[in-house]
Amino acid sequence: RFSAVELAFLQGHRVGKVKLLPGTCYIEMARAAVHQQHGPSAFALPHVRFQTILFLDEAELRGAPTIQLRLALGTSELSITSRLEDAAWDEHAVMQLELRTEGAEAPLDRAAVRARCPDHVAGEEFYERTGNDYRGEFHALTDAWVSPHQTVLGHVEYAAEETERPHLRSCAYLDACTHTSVFWVPHCRRGFFAASIGAYHVLQASLVGHRILWSAVGRAPAKYSKESAQMALHD
Repeated sequence: RFSAVELAFLQGHRVGKVKLLPGTCYIEMARAAVHQQHGPSAFALPHVRFQTILFLDEAELRGAPTIQLRLALGTSELSITSRLEDAAWDEHAVMQLELRTEGAEAPLDRAAVRARCPDHVAGEEFYERTGNDYRGEFHALTDAWVSPHQTVLGHVEYAAEETERPHLRSCAYLDACTHTSVFWVPHCRRGFFAASIGAYHVLQASLVGHRILWSAVGRAPAKYSKESAQMALHD
């Protein structure tokens, strides 16, 4: 079950005004399962299927939800379910789990990307117009820039490093770094969330030391659907 501190932190993620669990939290749940089974390791989560939303707005009345992770060792399928009190279990997400070889990625050339992105929005203007009432560490985007080809450079910054609960910080910054492109989508200030994810690729096992982060979000190659996007996250 989520502790009181974890629950209060995660309730800062809101679609419109509704408190619900961000999809990036499933990455940290999977990371815990990977660490338990294989130790610190890079991994991928392909074929992510969101089934139902895990709402956090009833916790004050009914208590924190109980979360269950089930990893089928024969098929490497990871499923995430929850329930409140003695209610039935709800399945929220199903995905595959693949181990990867952790290796150094090419550094992001921020200056080159920035030079291609003439349009800028400051973080506060972004959050005023985004449609989602983000709170706490989910409200961390400070600047974003976009190019005519919809490559978006984002800057997320926190006041201090998080060493006590880095898994929560990871949930927040991964979510904040994927917000950037929404500003330039004609969503009319309506709330939004990701309806599906092709795959998550977690290339670094360590969670320590993330205070200032840069994200690059762009169109996927033509072999993917036009709605697809790739994100590279860099310290």
